[in-house]
Amino acid sequence: MLYSKMFSGTNIVKRILFYKKYMPSFKNYIILLVLLTGSSMMKHRANLFALVIATFFSFSALAQNVTGIVSDAKTGEPIPSVSVKEKGTNNAAITNFDGKYFLKTGKNAVLVFSSTGYASGESPVSGNTLNMSLSTSSNWGQSIQISGQVEEASSGESIPNILIIWDNGIKTFNSTTNTYGFYSISVPKGGGKLTVSAFGYDPISKSLKNLKENLKINISLKEASTELNEVNVISEKLNSNITTTEMSVSK
Repeated sequence: MLYSKMFSGTNIVKRILFYKKYMPSFKNYIILLVLLTGSSMMKHRANLFALVIATFFSFSALAQNVTGIVSDAKTGEPIPSVSVKEKGTNNAAITNFDGKYFLKTGKNAVLVFSSTGYASGESPVSGNTLNMSLSTSSNWGQSIQISGQVEEASSGESIPNILIIWDNGIKTFNSTTNTYGFYSISVPKGGGKLTVSAFGYDPISKSLKNLKENLKINISLKEASTELNEVNVISEKLNSNITTTEMSVSK
């Protein structure tokens, strides 16, 4: 039914519009071309001509090359590693060290620009060049870094794999020391409690208030006490082989 409709009539302009309406994808164009080539439909040269014209005009506007530079709105410096994505698709690119990007987009595309520390921006593509300026995010700078080194109090040696916990009463943030005993944890500005603990060491907690800037805190942990204060010995049955408490040594 569909093909009989396609190949009836003699108005080539109507056929072109019909092809663009019912054959929007490249895959369908190829299927139709194969059918035309492998059957008696080759006799309908007017139809084939209309199909080629429709294909040309459709795909000439389908993709375009877009390039540009992403820069800081305040300083004008280029921003590397910015994600440039065609909105509504998975088509994306990343700016290089000079803030430049290159992307092939579809017709009427809208590009979304995003990077850590900056407010996202978007703009429709109206040509082959699209530059973008990003402003610093209003939420950027609301966090601070607490960092330092954890070492053993007696020897001064660094301690790896120590658990670091920051609790501000709303949420907890965790980190661990690396091989060299260093740690770094990103927390919101304000107050909270820093707890450092590890098996075999006495835990340490420090309450800090009104933190506004990055803070460095080195911590020394003392080994936990191993002294036994009490020993309980329980026996359910006496050993019948023991008859005396005396001990002798054979010479």
